Amino acid sequence: MKTALPKILYVILYLLLVNLASYGQDTLKVSNKKLTQLPVNPDTNIVEITKSPRGAMLRSLVVPGWGQFYNGKWFKGILIGGTEIGLVINAVIQNHYAVQSETELEKEFYRENKSLSIWWLGATILYSITDAYVDAHLYNFDDSPNLSMKVKEEIEPLNNTKYSVISLNLRIPL
Repeated sequence: MKTALPKILYVILYLLLVNLASYGQDTLKVSNKKLTQLPVNPDTNIVEITKSPRGAMLRSLVVPGWGQFYNGKWFKGILIGGTEIGLVINAVIQNHYAVQSETELEKEFYRENKSLSIWWLGATILYSITDAYVDAHLYNFDDSPNLSMKVKEEIEPLNNTKYSVISLNLRIPL
């Protein structure tokens, strides 16, 4: 008996590749808004682009890896999307083997493997949703290592004595 399983795998792979190809160009559209309506940081006069954490979370729930692509994390998106799709395919294959197996021991083995794939899929989806949500919150976070030291002289107003002040600024991205 010939199965349609390889054809399904080809269709899923094709849809995944078409989906990834649609993310090829990343452009910022500011056509209908005036610059005064965009969020501008008053300290740097730079337009800040923000990401919606709820939108990233829902995107990641609907399509595997979409929330990570939305946040600009391409490698994570491909890794998570591939993992989710691989686990779904594995569950389908294990179910197919369980249906075709002849002994009860084989059926139980394949059913347990299918259940394990489904549990791992659920854990991967929860991780993907949480990761997309956190990445959207931290989208504008400055993670550049900034270690600077300033030495300046100040005069104490009461007795006109000069003293040096050393200030050390340390930023550690976590």
